[in-house]
Amino acid sequence: MEDSIIRTIWNAYGMLEMDDDGNSMDPNITCKIEWMWYPRPWDNNEGNFTFDWRLDPWDVAEELDKCLDAILAHGYEKVNIVGLSGSGPILLAYLERYGTDKLASAMFNISLHGGTSLMGDMATKKLGVNPQALGYTSPLAITVSEIPGVPFDPLAPLLRFLYEIGLIDVIGKMVNLGISWSIDRIYEEAVIPLFFRMPAMWCQIPPDQYEQAKELLLKGDPKYAGLVRKIDRYHYDIMANQNEIIRAAASKIKVAVRTGYGLPFYGITESACGNSDDYVDAEYASFGAACAPLDQPFPASYTQQVPGEQNYISPDRLIDASTCALPSLTWLTKGQPHRGESSFGGWYEWFLAAEGDYGVFANPDYPQYSEYIRQFEYETLEYTPRSPILEVLIAAGLWFMKVWRFIVLLPMAWMDIPLFSTMVRWLQTNGIL
Repeated sequence: MEDSIIRTIWNAYGMLEMDDDGNSMDPNITCKIEWMWYPRPWDNNEGNFTFDWRLDPWDVAEELDKCLDAILAHGYEKVNIVGLSGSGPILLAYLERYGTDKLASAMFNISLHGGTSLMGDMATKKLGVNPQALGYTSPLAITVSEIPGVPFDPLAPLLRFLYEIGLIDVIGKMVNLGISWSIDRIYEEAVIPLFFRMPAMWCQIPPDQYEQAKELLLKGDPKYAGLVRKIDRYHYDIMANQNEIIRAAASKIKVAVRTGYGLPFYGITESACGNSDDYVDAEYASFGAACAPLDQPFPASYTQQVPGEQNYISPDRLIDASTCALPSLTWLTKGQPHRGESSFGGWYEWFLAAEGDYGVFANPDYPQYSEYIRQFEYETLEYTPRSPILEVLIAAGLWFMKVWRFIVLLPMAWMDIPLFSTMVRWLQTNGIL
């Protein structure tokens, strides 16, 4: 089975291979994504900066600067720019390297400039089924939310039930045991040579996991010296100083930060229950928001960490934006999945046109906290506590399911390791796994 996985990865992604220094093996093969710039978003004159997303953000920033020169040569005075998702590290690197002279505004939208725990776990081999995240995540959630008139996702309560009674835990242990015996070879022969020789992948690793990932994947091998210089530059010179970089930009031009929260990651890593937009942590994408665990709001006694006249705690008490680098210029949307959108119901156009105060308290139509209904549709986030009777019923239901788990699944907990180990080894010995 390991051979099949390795062969499948190479067949699917082999054309993206880079050399040990993080350069493309074939200059004729690039993998580019669009990044929209808006000299004037209300007309139809849109442009696209395309770049090879695999490359070092510092180097791509040089290409971006040349692109901006070409735009300005058409008579525009300044450019409004959006760093969307993987474009965020490019925008951050550009601001650090070139400043703001050619920009009228910069917006970081669901940006990966500060990394994501999902990639950090992948880089440190913390993979495996996360039962809690799977119990809280339905694969139909985003699809159902896009269908007007559908009141709820029918699969979500079923998955939550299967998690609470412990069934997902049992399945997860079986899968994780198989993964633990195969992961090293798959990484050495496919994942590292294909994905972790891409400088851009290293930009997605959070600071607290970066050194461990380098030691685990690159092992201090001298052949990676060129790659290490590139990825160290982003982490030590750019990511480590991200708050200072964005504050300096905000002192000269309009700057905004937007991200989602309230969703777990995909349930395949150790940190899958983080507070995110399903791909990037709200903490990292927002330049430092304090985030409560999913479904565990800050207690009633909690006060925002940075005192001030304005309240930066979300109505559902899951986010404290007072700790952000730019708390008054950071918007967060509950339930916003990791997908490209820049207008946010007209917010972006208002942001560009606003004179004077353009912060989170300037326009009641665009508050700091909103709720994602479906793509292009948002509402002001409001929080109404559940009735005491409903709280009691929910607590009783959860207690019953946990008791069931204890009575029925406890014997399996005692026998799972030898049983599953024997089963998986037999399957591997016979070539089934």
